[in-house]
Amino acid sequence: MKLTPLDIQQHQFAKKSNRYDAPEVDSFLDMVRRDYEESLRINEELKEQNRKLDAQLSELRANERVLKDAIISTQKVSDEIKKNAEKEAEVIIAEAQLKAEKIIDNGRREVETLHSDIMELKRQRVQFEATLRATLEGHEKLLEATSDRIKEEDAEAAKVKVLPANR
Repeated sequence: MKLTPLDIQQHQFAKKSNRYDAPEVDSFLDMVRRDYEESLRINEELKEQNRKLDAQLSELRANERVLKDAIISTQKVSDEIKKNAEKEAEVIIAEAQLKAEKIIDNGRREVETLHSDIMELKRQRVQFEATLRATLEGHEKLLEATSDRIKEEDAEAAKVKVLPANR
């Protein structure tokens, strides 16, 4: 049976001769009732505090779930950003490699063109030198022929005597 402070206060003891002093028992019962009332009040306060703490705990657990979900979501987003950054880096590297290959190919073509130009210039130089030698040899033969003719003319002129003029 659950006792209330009122039950304690209204409880009557059977009186037997010289056994209990009624005012003392009543005084004691009042004291028990007050202590019991205080215990019940404290118990109710504790129950209320427990309800509040349970509500807070539920709220904290809900917040914890939200935070865990947010952390997981953030991690997923972070992983996705990292993957996208890696893919973008791969694309940039591939583009840079392609550009580098084009630059190298252009450089090779330029070197080949320069090499061809150098070979053509060497061929032209050899041809020019051959033409110049031929021209020089032709002029030398012409000079020699002219020199031989002048020598012959000088030899003939030496045979001719010039007569002094009468004056």
